[in-house]
Amino acid sequence: MKLIENLLKEMLVNTPTGPKIFLEELCENIDATNEPKKSEGGNPDYQITKKGTKLRVAFIEAKYIDKDLNHKEFYDQFNRYKKALTKTHALMKEIDKIKI
Repeated sequence: MKLIENLLKEMLVNTPTGPKIFLEELCENIDATNEPKKSEGGNPDYQITKKGTKLRVAFIEAKYIDKDLNHKEFYDQFNRYKKALTKTHALMKEIDKIKI
């Protein structure tokens, strides 16, 4: 078990592109961008887009494992991400309604 833990730590923590590679291998229809340009959602650690497009589908914010994500210090940050993705998902629904 220690071997797997060490391998994951090396890949995800000690290798700068490790999380990006891991995410894209885990889900082959996405692109993961580390430290994307600032958007209405703010500056997430990773932005997940539909592969080959700029359509945002998720934000990933890296936090230390011992941090309480429900703590008020993260409230504004997470709400910005949620608001930005809600706009994206609403746009996707409108596009789906268009008959071509």
